[in-house]
Amino acid sequence: MKSTKRMKAIILLIMLTSTFSYSSLLSAKTLGVYGATFPIIEPDLLKVIQEKLAQFKKTGRLEQLERQVSQTAKARLNTPKPVMGIEKATVNTRRVFDPSIVLSRDIKTPQGQYIAHAGDVINPLEKVSLRKALIFIDGDDVAQMQWAMRMYQKQTTKPDIILINGHILDLMQQYHIKLYFDQRGLLTKRFGISKVPSMITQEDKHLVIQEVRV
Repeated sequence: MKSTKRMKAIILLIMLTSTFSYSSLLSAKTLGVYGATFPIIEPDLLKVIQEKLAQFKKTGRLEQLERQVSQTAKARLNTPKPVMGIEKATVNTRRVFDPSIVLSRDIKTPQGQYIAHAGDVINPLEKVSLRKALIFIDGDDVAQMQWAMRMYQKQTTKPDIILINGHILDLMQQYHIKLYFDQRGLLTKRFGISKVPSMITQEDKHLVIQEVRV
């Protein structure tokens, strides 16, 4: 625990002070020898850092930096990187999506028995079901958020609302529901979603993807 706190303090100090440059200790450049040479005496790095920390703590600068670090981390968590290339839906559309995949290799049990072979077509919906709808929206668009909430409130099995953009923590606090974020656009790429709002539901052994104009 002490070592963790000390490492945190070291990181804070390096971020704060402009009088101490750790990188300069790692990037010395040989310029040749001029005159007499003397042995290099390296300062106790930890001692220097501890002295700086004590100074910053006394002046209140350390507490200020800790607040800044906390605020920066919260801001990044609240506003993840948006999914690029997603537009707002302008017309209502409906399409069927086949989630089947073609196996690229054999699948065996630990005992060596074949479960499936390379080239087999597997539809996950034959084994599991999509029990709730998936709704994809831009959280910064008030109209989309309100539409998603209407869908959420009128369905007995509550859908999962997935943001492709927006301030997710603020929205969860405002609407008192759990939200998700499509990190790196993995879901929108998998389902070929290019416009929002979009809603995914299951129909037989396929998925239905609807784009909705709001």
